[in-house]
Amino acid sequence: MSYNNDTQWISAFTLAVTSSSNKVFSNGRHQVEITVGVTPQEGEEVTEEQMASIQLVTLDDDGNYQELSGELQLGTERDERFDYHPDAGSASDTTDLESTTQRRTFYVSSTRPEGSQDTLYAVISKNEETRYVTHSSEFGASVTVESVVPTQVGADDFLLWADNVSDRELATSRAGCEIYSLAFKDAERRIVASVPRGAGEGVAYYQNHLDISPWDDANEEEYVPTRFQNFYHHAYKVGEPKEFVFQGTAIPLNQTPGVMNFVRLKTISDSPEVEFHHDASRWELLDQYGNAHTIEMKQFNDGAGMDFELLEYI
Repeated sequence: MSYNNDTQWISAFTLAVTSSSNKVFSNGRHQVEITVGVTPQEGEEVTEEQMASIQLVTLDDDGNYQELSGELQLGTERDERFDYHPDAGSASDTTDLESTTQRRTFYVSSTRPEGSQDTLYAVISKNEETRYVTHSSEFGASVTVESVVPTQVGADDFLLWADNVSDRELATSRAGCEIYSLAFKDAERRIVASVPRGAGEGVAYYQNHLDISPWDDANEEEYVPTRFQNFYHHAYKVGEPKEFVFQGTAIPLNQTPGVMNFVRLKTISDSPEVEFHHDASRWELLDQYGNAHTIEMKQFNDGAGMDFELLEYI
C-alpha cells in the first residue's frame, strides 16, 4: 500500500488537539481529544467509508507507520466521567476550517512512562491501494501527546465524617444509623467512580454483636445476657442517588456529587441478631482525571464506628 503525497483528491488533511491540553495522565483512563479534518478538492468527495478508515499512527524507528496499541490506546468515545488535563493552553482552534471540511474525533489514553512525548499523525485510505498521511510534505500536520505521572494522594487528602439519622426518621428507638461520607478535602477534586475490589455494594461486609446487658447485682454464675447491640457496615458506589432501606424507612444516599457514602447501622435486640463476620471492603476510587486511589474500610470499638486506610497497592 502506497502513501500519496499530492493534493489532487483532498486539499487539506489536518489533525489538532481539541481538548484543553495535550497532556494526559498515564493511568489508561484519562483522555486527550484529537480532531482530524479532511477537506476535499472542488469537485471531489470524501465518503463515509473513507472517513471511517482514518487512524492515528506513530512513526517507528524504521520509518514505518504504526497504529496506536499497547501503551497508547485509541478510542472513538469520550469517557464523560473524566475531565481533560487542567493545564490549559495547548489546544488548537479549528474554527477556521473550511465549510467543506469533514471532521472525525478520537480520544487517546496512555500508560506510557512519565514525560513521554509521542508524535501522532493521521492516515486515511482513499481505496485499497492508496493512503494519505498528514506527515507528508503537502500536509505537514502532527500533534504531540505528553504523558504525565498520575496524581498521588495521602490519607490526609481525604475527609471522612458521619451524620446521624434521627430516631424519628427511623421510627424506632431500638436502632441507630449513621451515614458516613468520604470526599477529598480539596473542593477542586472529586470522586467520580468507586470500583469494589472486595465486598460489593450494599453488602454488610462487617457484622458484630456486643453483650450490653445490665449486670446489676446478679451472681456471675447466674448471669444470662438479655440485651445486645448489633452492628452492620455497608458501602455504596459513587453515582446516582439511591436509598438504604431499614424496616420500611428509606434513607437517601449519594446526595452530594463526588462523595462516597457508607452506612453504619446499630440495632438493639434481646438476643444476638448476627455472628461476627468481616469481609474486606476495598474500593478503587477514581478522581476526575481517572487517577486511582485504593482504600480499605476499617472499624473501631467493635463496630461502633468506621474509618479507612489508604492502600499503596493491592
